[in-house]
Amino acid sequence: MEKNSKFVFDKNINSFSPEGRLYQVEYSIKASEISGSTCIATKGFDTICVIEDKKKNSGDETITGDSISFGINNYSGCVCSGIHGDLNFLKSEIIEEFCKFYQKNGFEISLDQLANTMSMKNQVLTQQAFTRIPAVKTIFFGIDNEIGPLLLKMDPSGYFSSYSCCAIGEKANDFIEYIQKNNISSEIKYFSREKTILNTVSFLEHALKTDLKATDVKISVVSMKNKIQILSLVEIDNYLEKLKKINQIIGI
Repeated sequence: MEKNSKFVFDKNINSFSPEGRLYQVEYSIKASEISGSTCIATKGFDTICVIEDKKKNSGDETITGDSISFGINNYSGCVCSGIHGDLNFLKSEIIEEFCKFYQKNGFEISLDQLANTMSMKNQVLTQQAFTRIPAVKTIFFGIDNEIGPLLLKMDPSGYFSSYSCCAIGEKANDFIEYIQKNNISSEIKYFSREKTILNTVSFLEHALKTDLKATDVKISVVSMKNKIQILSLVEIDNYLEKLKKINQIIGI
């Protein structure tokens, strides 16, 4: 019954199987994990750091990973991971929603409200069978005037939630296992700017199980005092050297 129901009920987005599953939503989530490169975001005391793995190892070949990051304004931005074509579509949707709100109301939409609006759009796609769901997972990050540092993750089904640290992409599950095993999440919210960046780089190294190079990653940092900044190759190299020395001292 389960095998037959999968072929019958995975044709339409809004058709539930007898087991209560929406196969098209599950396909989108799996596609975003398989196709997307690994991105990790960490929220410190007054800083948010986002790192993207720009390389993917596929057998003997190394190819560019499918992720995209962009600023919404000076103190907030998004990073998306998933199917390449859907990344550009979702980016245009987020920018369009931001601009529409500003044009209508005369002030910028808050980050949590923007995430809620985009999640509602995705949820509508699970209820009306007129288009497929974008196979993209998204992290909204930035500094809120009232809340402070804010980190939100949204999946293709439209569900989103706040996190101290989170990951999307191919190695997201490995990151979650590492965080749970070492019980790190409770300490992250007290990290300084430098410690937040160093730990975010360390998280990606543990998730990928390899040493990183400056050309392999893209790091974006935003704090309550500084606007969104993309670190240069020299700055990334400096952090990698610091992390290497720390690992040598503690014997990793």
